[in-house]
Amino acid sequence: MHRRSPTRRHLTERVHSASTRLRPAVCALQFSSTQGVTDHRCILIVETYDYSVPEYMKGAERTMAVENTLLGLLKHQPRHGYDLAREFDDDTALAEVLHLEPSMLYAYLKKLESGGLIVAQIETNDPRPPRKIFTLTAAGEQVLQDWLDEPVTRTRDLRLEFLLKLYVARLLDARIAQRLVVRQRALCEGLVANLQEQVVAETDDFRKLVLEMRLAQNIALLSWLNAAREQVRA
Repeated sequence: MHRRSPTRRHLTERVHSASTRLRPAVCALQFSSTQGVTDHRCILIVETYDYSVPEYMKGAERTMAVENTLLGLLKHQPRHGYDLAREFDDDTALAEVLHLEPSMLYAYLKKLESGGLIVAQIETNDPRPPRKIFTLTAAGEQVLQDWLDEPVTRTRDLRLEFLLKLYVARLLDARIAQRLVVRQRALCEGLVANLQEQVVAETDDFRKLVLEMRLAQNIALLSWLNAAREQVRA
């Protein structure tokens, strides 16, 4: 008579990113039997994904989007690093789009300052220790304006960069947000029209399926942009 082994639970996390902002996605239970011995080992596999930054958007593209977001926050109000870090707390709206650790935030601020896009002034407020207050320079304002004037050109960039643009635009001026959404909508309409033509002309079944998927995605985004346009008008 075989003894039943104790129930054991093993948790395996598959982390797809170095980011700390991870959310559970998939759970599965597995049971196994070895050499006739019933071994009720329950293995819980938790797939976790990084919802803060898409995997494709690394390096220069991500850096530019984050830096310009910081420029927008400082355009809205000069502030010190701790205040900026609070904008990315887990309970904020901005954290739904981008998670930024304080250490990375200060690294970005240092880069922006060395690039002449922001300037820091020391503020003394006894009995508190002195702290740096960051403000935009004229060069920083121009970079920010150029960024907000342009829609994103790739559909996948709406996930991060466009939402960051929209957050900053709404923070600064409703008219900027309206203009941004209108331009993005026009670009998306062009993509939809182009994809519709490609679907009709395509003769390969698999390629047609791929194009139809892209078309469906852009139609859904266009519908969302229509709703966003009405919201920013309010």
